[in-house]
Amino acid sequence: MAERRYLLLWYKLVRHCRTLTQFGWELFVQAGPGGQHGTIGNGRISVPEFVWKIVVAIPSGGDLLGSADDARVIAVRMRNRETKDILDWRDCQTTIGALEDELGFRFLRALDGSPHQIRLKRKSDAIEPPL
Repeated sequence: MAERRYLLLWYKLVRHCRTLTQFGWELFVQAGPGGQHGTIGNGRISVPEFVWKIVVAIPSGGDLLGSADDARVIAVRMRNRETKDILDWRDCQTTIGALEDELGFRFLRALDGSPHQIRLKRKSDAIEPPL
């Protein structure tokens, strides 16, 4: 990513996710690149315009379909450009639906046809670990 500061943002997000697991949440995580900012290596390697991550957290022992009402969603989209306005991973939050629109992907296919699918795709929680 463009700056070392972004590595710190990712680290803080990963640390937050680890804390959630210590409080009994199970995590389903997907991540990847998006867009193209340029190339390196004589044009052989694409540099992404942004990177994204989706974390769906459910209570331990549950399954996504059965625990969808209690599920929490963290969706982030971090630009791969130098910027000084991003101070925390929460500043990069988006929704699963917005990422699907931009990337052309479909997430949460296990919930296809479920009323939970629309709700989860529209939300993004800056969840703090429950006590």
